[in-house]
Amino acid sequence: MMNPTVLLKQNGCFLTPHLSSQLLHSRDGGGFGGSRLGTLMGPACTASVVPRLAGLMAAAVVVLKHRRYLFRCCNVAFPCRPNTQRNATSSSSKASSSSSDGCFEVVPIEGKGLGIVATRDIARGERVISETPAITWRAQDFSYTEDIQRQWDKLSDAQKVLVMDLHCAGERNLENILRGCAYPQGQGSEDWALGIIFCRFNHSCIPNLEQSWDGEAFKLEAYACTDIRAGEEMCTFYIDPREPRSERALQLQRGGNFECRCAACIDADGSHEQGRADIIRLGRETWSGKATASKKLQTLKEILDIYDRLDIHPQSFRRDVYEKAFELLRKTGDSKRAKECLERALDCSKMCRGVRHRETLRLSQRVDSLQV
Repeated sequence: MMNPTVLLKQNGCFLTPHLSSQLLHSRDGGGFGGSRLGTLMGPACTASVVPRLAGLMAAAVVVLKHRRYLFRCCNVAFPCRPNTQRNATSSSSKASSSSSDGCFEVVPIEGKGLGIVATRDIARGERVISETPAITWRAQDFSYTEDIQRQWDKLSDAQKVLVMDLHCAGERNLENILRGCAYPQGQGSEDWALGIIFCRFNHSCIPNLEQSWDGEAFKLEAYACTDIRAGEEMCTFYIDPREPRSERALQLQRGGNFECRCAACIDADGSHEQGRADIIRLGRETWSGKATASKKLQTLKEILDIYDRLDIHPQSFRRDVYEKAFELLRKTGDSKRAKECLERALDCSKMCRGVRHRETLRLSQRVDSLQV
């Protein structure tokens, strides 16, 4: 049998710190995925995948020293980058072999299987990961197409092992993994992307990471939406965390067959549920035809206060609030305050998408075009 170190190295993927005779065993952790598509593709690829899987798994053994895994892939920029930089490692370059370069590691998480924790303190707005997806497709073409097969065939054996080890709510095959673990290529997009490492981020209704899609670089990215301390689990969100608890639970059960146990879902004193109900109510009031501009601005401020009180961190939510406030103030002729709100929206966009993202550049141009 080929030495597993050689196999992983040849495929640009490393599982450290050591190698042992134990297999990467967890099936349930990390990345139940953002896509919740309504159709199943069926087991068309199983015949070609399963016969090879046993051999691949035997070759891709990993070490379980203190049950900790540190993933390094040639197409993932693991060092955190300030949002003023865009020098993510390209898919053809090698990641640093020094463990001090990484800002997170994949480890067992109690009750979740595998998950990702920070290896150092990370500041709000830092980019945590920038990963070229292993497989992409359009939602309307969600069937086992020749294009998906071609993308699968191009993956290395080690990458195929890691894909097949991702969470799968139903029968374990590539089709169900794609269905359950992919993220959309931008808000409302019909295009989807599967990132081998990206899909290891677990879900939380109080996330400390915010996912983003950089279409120019063709990468899945995540930014810290609040300060993260070393040793803290890093979570994105698969559904809108502002929804009522019952709705969130239903969506997570349908999409990933799991139950979220974050503080917002346990909600011992009911404050999270009441706060989310207030967000929905205030949102309706904001755009009620009967409400005055002054009343709408007040409700937007109350929504921001609830975000702060309940630790609802995603900066895109705040960006949307500031953009709405900008539109209201511009209509009332208060150009100074309108510009201040748009500048805050721009700051939020930088923290959740980076300075060179298309939407950030759009906001920057709008700010520059305003005259006070």
